[in-house]
Amino acid sequence: MGIRCCIFLLCAAASGVHAAPRFELEALPGPAALPGYQLRTIDGFNDLGQILTTSMPDTFGVDSLSLYTPGSGLAAIDPGPAMRIGYDLNERGQVAGVYDLVAHVFGPGGTGGPVPGMFGISSYAYAINDRGMVVGQRDGAGAFWYTPEAGLRYAPRFADRAVDVNDRDVVLLAADAPGQPYWLYDTTNGATTTLDFGERLGGRAWLNDTGDVALQEVNDFGGAWRVHRWRDGALTDVSGVAGGLSDELLDFNDPGWLLGRSYVEGEDGQGTMAGFLNLPGEGTFALDALIDPASRAGWTTLLPFKLNDAGDIAGWGLYGGEQRLFVLRSVAAPVPEPGAIALFAFGAVVVGAAARGRRSDS
Repeated sequence: MGIRCCIFLLCAAASGVHAAPRFELEALPGPAALPGYQLRTIDGFNDLGQILTTSMPDTFGVDSLSLYTPGSGLAAIDPGPAMRIGYDLNERGQVAGVYDLVAHVFGPGGTGGPVPGMFGISSYAYAINDRGMVVGQRDGAGAFWYTPEAGLRYAPRFADRAVDVNDRDVVLLAADAPGQPYWLYDTTNGATTTLDFGERLGGRAWLNDTGDVALQEVNDFGGAWRVHRWRDGALTDVSGVAGGLSDELLDFNDPGWLLGRSYVEGEDGQGTMAGFLNLPGEGTFALDALIDPASRAGWTTLLPFKLNDAGDIAGWGLYGGEQRLFVLRSVAAPVPEPGAIALFAFGAVVVGAAARGRRSDS
């Protein structure tokens, strides 16, 4: 009975294993935005550490796109003073977006240009894969994809938008109206898979290289409501922060990690947005609980935005009252709490002593 009891203690110690800290916070050098601008959003983050940012002017004007590159800092990638939006960043540093209401591919130093064939009608480039396939929407023509080798192609007429593409050249298609099906369309052979979820899905949706999909469910007013993951033909809910009233999808990577924010109502009636991370097979964790406390000292605000395939997270926050870009570096698997380690060591000693005593009695 003694050994069994000690084994129970060891199991209890093991149950003290938790998922924090997984990340160390690293403040990136330099300003968060170019002179005359304030950082608004982060729209892309790749495994090279490049970060696509959108900044708004301090005075009247249009937003500006910049690309942060480790070792080089921020650089504007705007081709000129017209409306521009950046939607996606690939591993080559190419950006899919919109400039002057035309789908574009941007690059460092203002390189790149409109997707060939896009002129005269509003168009949008929503995603770009690592070999440069661009997908998006053209008003009046529906979903498109483009590669330099094959040129401009349009998806079947049932789809209004191509919202993402993976490195297998499979495109995630959607209708403009929430509640309509999504489709997976293989551009190499024309195979189509209908994803009829029966939910009010709309807005953000991501397709990873393994074929999994993360989707945002919206409420009756079009606002973020719940988050779902589609894997192996099954749609499952992804819970956000405990007590959250609604969940917003932010990003989704190839390992299947899902990054989001939950709206949590405060005691004073003022709500806050709390980040969360969902890991397949492990569940959902409040992001704050996963950050090494020593590395985040001095930060009053942390807003996560993007997740790369290496498991790092990019965001911006306030440090000393100033905007700063940061990266949460993934540093460790779940480790035991100190109390759990002590209990495990104590249990191991007791088990060893009990075993020796049993041998001496025999």
